Amino acid sequence: MIKKVQHVLRKILRPSETYNFKTIDFDEISQYGDSIDALRGGKVDGFLIKNVLKDFEVDKLLMGYSKFHESEICHIYEGLSITPEPFSSVSQNNDDLLSYFNRAELFWEDFPISFDFDFVARMKKVFHSLSSNMSVEIPRGINEQGMFNPATFREMSPDIGELQVHCGNQFRSEFSSFYDHLEKKSNITNQLSYFVMLNPSESGGELTLYNLRWDHVKKKMSATTLRDLSGKLHDLTNKKSVKRLSVSPQKGDMILFCGGQIWHKVELVKGKENRITLGGFLTFAKNKNGLHFWS
Repeated sequence: MIKKVQHVLRKILRPSETYNFKTIDFDEISQYGDSIDALRGGKVDGFLIKNVLKDFEVDKLLMGYSKFHESEICHIYEGLSITPEPFSSVSQNNDDLLSYFNRAELFWEDFPISFDFDFVARMKKVFHSLSSNMSVEIPRGINEQGMFNPATFREMSPDIGELQVHCGNQFRSEFSSFYDHLEKKSNITNQLSYFVMLNPSESGGELTLYNLRWDHVKKKMSATTLRDLSGKLHDLTNKKSVKRLSVSPQKGDMILFCGGQIWHKVELVKGKENRITLGGFLTFAKNKNGLHFWS
């Protein structure tokens, strides 16, 4: 009996050796209608979707982004900025959240005009196709006032810009008021992560997925150390003991992956180019009859 229990625990706590990460083209997405179910069910870990945006569409987004006033850009820490303001920077009381949701709605109502491109419509098309034509919506704010941001720009600077190791499931406890409201409408556990590459770095800046999942690793000890349920520490700098997969999308490519479960980071940006992306998160609506995306 003891050996049987030990075998079960080893199976739960042992991370998988490799990830199932598929590469497809935007023109093929209608052939992958079961992709969202496959991601949520753990059959596939992620997709690199090539050419979701054409070069001239990306250029429009970058041109619009370049017009942001400095006061509109939220500097998270040196080397990383997010625009519009991320939920992590907003006070978690209801009045501040309501104001945040109203600002988000105004911003995205104007977006197709000010950027001369409807990014939300393109993302809805992608998610709609990858889910066998489920409805795709942006969740509404408090008391149906305002709405969540469907996406945010992230810019990382060379030599200092990176995104430390994290996974989406840890956000639930860190931003409880925000997620309390979201949870009324959406199934937030094991959310998916998505982003479109607008301006890739010359080198570095890869998305790195570690073979460590939230199911068996729930504690971040430091920027380079995680602890699993057995108490074992995992040194992320040790490439022999912690397997990993790195993905480098190019201009106009999109990544969709199990960011709620998989511990991941964005590597240090190198070269002369800032790394700029636009993206957020995706999950099922509470009734499972549709999808919600937000950032």
